[in-house]
Amino acid sequence: MNQRVAPNPKNASVVTPSLGRTFSPAGGVVDLPNNDSAIMTLGANGWTILPLHGTTSQRPTTGAPGSAFYDDTLGKTVFAVVWPVGSGNVVGWVDGAGNTA
Repeated sequence: MNQRVAPNPKNASVVTPSLGRTFSPAGGVVDLPNNDSAIMTLGANGWTILPLHGTTSQRPTTGAPGSAFYDDTLGKTVFAVVWPVGSGNVVGWVDGAGNTA
């Protein structure tokens, strides 16, 4: 599962000294493993952190109601259905129109 981050073209390049990597807005959207510490560094420097994404089989099984996930298999964003409320157990997914996805 990956996390997609998008630059603001007005931002300067972001250097992650501890990781030795530089991210440039000119490079466009970047996909990183969802546990990569660079995600928070980029977010703190004006990059937009987009929903997690991956294949249908990689959808999270826990989360908050309405958590967004971009399903690469379907080519669309889907939203978590959690039951019982407050449990964090994802029991299904719906698309933006409310259809089961």
